[in-house]
Amino acid sequence: MKRIYKIIALAVTLVMATTAMTLSAKDNGPLLPSSTKSEAAKEAFMKAIDRLQNGDFDHYSEWMDKALSEDPQFFMAHAQLALSSAALNQDKGSNSHLESALALPQDKFTPAEQIIRRMLITVRDDKKEEMKLLCNELVKAYPETEHAFELASAMSNFILDDPQAYNMYALRLVEMNPTHASYYNNLGYSYIKTGEMDKAKEAFDNYVRLAPKEPNAYDSMGEYYKMMGEYEKSAASYDRAFALGMKESRERADEVRNLAKGAEEETEKDK
Repeated sequence: MKRIYKIIALAVTLVMATTAMTLSAKDNGPLLPSSTKSEAAKEAFMKAIDRLQNGDFDHYSEWMDKALSEDPQFFMAHAQLALSSAALNQDKGSNSHLESALALPQDKFTPAEQIIRRMLITVRDDKKEEMKLLCNELVKAYPETEHAFELASAMSNFILDDPQAYNMYALRLVEMNPTHASYYNNLGYSYIKTGEMDKAKEAFDNYVRLAPKEPNAYDSMGEYYKMMGEYEKSAASYDRAFALGMKESRERADEVRNLAKGAEEETEKDK
């Protein structure tokens, strides 16, 4: 399934000289530093991001709602929802999450939140070149923080439509955490964008290998096989995704079976 990660999830110019310091993963963990003091909100946010990465949008929304119920002024949660909506072309003309995020007071924002707030402004004002600069600034300020590269990856794909940058950030995520299953999903789609289908297949194979009970892994593999015209394998992958709980995969399986039937009929006509 295409995401933002169809997900995101989604899912997020320079930092002021006094705050633009490089921070390590051990300082922040996998997420960018946030001004919220609520540990419950942070925990819910992390669970939401996991669901977004794996194409589970229903539970993504539920966990984001939980995060905001714990801290209604949780900027990162509002911003993530705003960027996800923008990436998925939701709320056209009125991104309510973006408006909520920009309305929050900035006096206690972390440097990361200041960068992401600027990202929101570029989305609002449709200034793509500034978004590219902010993605670069974010990963330079937080070179060992996975969340920074996730946001840069999603923005490069969905907002900037920059396949090379998308692939670069996706590769870096896998290098940072090679056992994180959904990063291979992101990488697989980045290779599709660059036309490297053999590498895309390898990435999706790794997603399935690392997350054999995750329905989205099979849904993504189904999409890959569909693009390659291997309809039987595609339908089987979609069937597996449906069996594991991804309801929309049933319709996709039926679609590729119809495509296979149409291909067979065309072959018969040509004989």
